[in-house]
Amino acid sequence: MRKYFERFIKKLIKGKEDLALKGKLTINIINEVTGEIKTVTEDNLVILAGRNLVRDLLAGDTVSGLTHMALGTDTSDPSVTPTITEAFRKTLTSSTKADGKLTVDMFLASSEANGNTLTSAALFGNGATDTAGSGSQYNKVVYAAIEKTSSLTVTYTWELTFNA
Repeated sequence: MRKYFERFIKKLIKGKEDLALKGKLTINIINEVTGEIKTVTEDNLVILAGRNLVRDLLAGDTVSGLTHMALGTDTSDPSVTPTITEAFRKTLTSSTKADGKLTVDMFLASSEANGNTLTSAALFGNGATDTAGSGSQYNKVVYAAIEKTSSLTVTYTWELTFNA
């Protein structure tokens, strides 16, 4: 991964590369009572704060990576309202690196976020904690409503790609 970024930074400095930050969120919803499984996939928007986080990293600033995911109840277009109305936040369950790609997961247990109509998600880093609004927000996606109850477990898998 380091070699990939070193080559990319050299090209970026020479003006021969553009950085395309993209993301795709896959949500697997399992009804633990009926066994029904539903999968939803949505593309995300990397918001200005997220692009600035990558900028700061490339500039050599001391920043920390993505550590938390927030789930929200808003349905506002990310390009108009990039911030998320947080209903629940949790540390990422796992993180996997590959060339030009980062995949992060967050598992929502049957006992978590119950009673919320979840419609949006965002990743946070750079000082993020379990406290709503902490850290830097990287992205946002809006999806079809999930009425979270104790019958449901949900796995959020975010695939972030860095294309040159």
